[in-house]
Amino acid sequence: MAHTFQKSPKCTRGYLFQYHLIHFLIDLFILGGLTFLWYYFNWRFEWIYLITLMTVVSILYHFIYPQIYYAFNQYRIVNNRIEIKRNIWFRKFEVMKFERIQFLTRSTGPLLRRHNLCVVSLVTAGHSIKLPYISLTEAQHIETHCLNYIEGGDDDV
Repeated sequence: MAHTFQKSPKCTRGYLFQYHLIHFLIDLFILGGLTFLWYYFNWRFEWIYLITLMTVVSILYHFIYPQIYYAFNQYRIVNNRIEIKRNIWFRKFEVMKFERIQFLTRSTGPLLRRHNLCVVSLVTAGHSIKLPYISLTEAQHIETHCLNYIEGGDDDV
């Protein structure tokens, strides 16, 4: 398996952009409703500053966060463990041995399927970790690798 950290596939950027665009349009609809209520009920003028601030924060979040997420989430599989590195604000490094895995879950949605992506969660008795967005073929490869390792081992965990 890979000895260097891997990023999500490039189509993840398109997925993240579309996902956050949909959420931005929902936010814009809500903020537009608040602006209408402000105008219709003649609320105090200071409320428009709050609505404008919320709009700016929404724009920044929904158009900058996908770039940051793609750049700073990585994973790798080395021998009998999987490592996930997330460096958005703080460094977070998660390691899980294959012997500890009880089951795997693969989740997709309509937008994820359109981009041929999925989210794989590895679940142990104590916690679970999610891999960054990966392609379906890579997810199947990881699943077979994990399950073959588990079936081949006789460790008592």
